[in-house]
Amino acid sequence: MTLSKQRLNQIIESFEKHSEISWSDFSAQCSEIVVFGSWSIGREKAQSDLDLLCVGFSPAKASPKIDLLCYPQGFLLTQTWLTSELANHIAEYGVWLKGIGEWRNSVQ
Repeated sequence: MTLSKQRLNQIIESFEKHSEISWSDFSAQCSEIVVFGSWSIGREKAQSDLDLLCVGFSPAKASPKIDLLCYPQGFLLTQTWLTSELANHIAEYGVWLKGIGEWRNSVQ
């Protein structure tokens, strides 16, 4: 699934509103970025957090409005990840904003 330019801009605006890092700086440090959860299907509400999986970067500060899962590339190839319910959910419903998610073909 791909996102419209307008939808991508909404995600970026929400990220920048609730984060202490710009989207361009964040994106430059990640090899993969995946949006999942309510934002990936356009069903977010005012109280919804932005669920993101990022590979290769971990910001110093968290935000209550951004659920940022940060993992090193190697972790996504482990059995722990590939057999997890979360990996299955992200592989099935996530929308890749950066990268291609080669690992998702190995999710069990």
